[in-house]
Amino acid sequence: MSPQNPDTPSAGGTAIEDKALDKESVIELLGEDEKEPETLELEETAKKDKPKKAEGDKETSEEEKEEELTLEDELEEELEEPDEEKLELIEAPSRKEILAAYPDLFKKFPQLEKSIYREKAYSELLPTIADAKLAVEKADLLDKYDSEIMSGSTESLLAAVKDGDREAFAKVVDNYLPTLFKVDQHSYYHTIGNVIKHTIVSMVRDGKEQDSEELSTAAAVLNQYIFGTTKFTHPTNLSQDDVQDDGSKEKEQEISRREREFVERQFNTAKDDLGSKVDNILKASVDKVIDPNESMTDYVKRNASREVLEGLEDLISRDNRFRIIYDKLWERAFESDFDKESMDRIKSAYLSKAKTLLPILIKRARNEALKGLNRKASDDSGKDKRGPLPVGKTRSSTTLASGKSNNSNSKSVPRGMTTLEFLNQDD
Repeated sequence: MSPQNPDTPSAGGTAIEDKALDKESVIELLGEDEKEPETLELEETAKKDKPKKAEGDKETSEEEKEEELTLEDELEEELEEPDEEKLELIEAPSRKEILAAYPDLFKKFPQLEKSIYREKAYSELLPTIADAKLAVEKADLLDKYDSEIMSGSTESLLAAVKDGDREAFAKVVDNYLPTLFKVDQHSYYHTIGNVIKHTIVSMVRDGKEQDSEELSTAAAVLNQYIFGTTKFTHPTNLSQDDVQDDGSKEKEQEISRREREFVERQFNTAKDDLGSKVDNILKASVDKVIDPNESMTDYVKRNASREVLEGLEDLISRDNRFRIIYDKLWERAFESDFDKESMDRIKSAYLSKAKTLLPILIKRARNEALKGLNRKASDDSGKDKRGPLPVGKTRSSTTLASGKSNNSNSKSVPRGMTTLEFLNQDD
């Protein structure tokens, strides 16, 4: 059975409807996959090609060394921590003074204007860096106490008060029960009741050990007087966590576990999606400017771009100030269920930081790549690059297949003699 032509309608079938696209539709369809990726507007870091100097030129070597030192200094400055004493003595100029000296400054660097006003707002709350550090330490300590208290423990808080001021600790102990009575009388009576029950248990135990009928009778009288019954009940917890025998505690734990897993999946999805978008933008941005003069091979260009992106990731991971801001943005994203606005803030913050570091990294990677290409070109220049010989010409060093040199002293084959006869003749 021969295969049927796919372009021919089958028997009993219907012909395929011819829906031709017009010219505009074809152009639009083909252009969907050709949209340029989003890139950052990086500062131009390429230099015009300079005339190449001879290898080993001392002047060129000194220039390269000086430029390398400058690039390294710039990278170190990006990570250098500010001098606190100097910063506290600096008074920020007014917006009017800045624009008078640099009219286009905020147009060229809009993020700088936001940073100035943000610093002013922070300074009104925390005038010095020391104040800010103290506030952060206190906030961290308060978060720790809050977490422990909400989980049902006051051990760290009481220990801190006792270590810090024993007199204050004594006042806390003296006022604990009266304060509990003011806040919640039911909890107060529950606590007192447990203390009395523990006392009754001790009285009964000691009565049996000492064979004292009076002590056991006194325990029964105390229970009757306080609780109004001869039936004794053991101390209980006000919290119901330990008395859930119907499986509700396990159900709550299962629900909590599922909620954590759901949030974790949300986080991983959001992180991977954002990471993919940011990586594509950074790669496209670097590829766009890494080789403006098209001096590199594809292999060299790929490696230079890779070095830039790896260097960027390393620098950002070492920037403690940025990491604090970045982590706070992720915390807000958690609180807002990773909505578009919170994720856009994270993306914008990361790209803004990358934009300040990429020009330096690109310049360094480009210099290294082009330096390697120049060395290779210099090494190749010493090789024999003589072209093909003109017709009828031979080089003096050319050796024939017979093993004899073809030079000017070679004898010509006499007329009427074959080449084989000429080569076999005696000299």
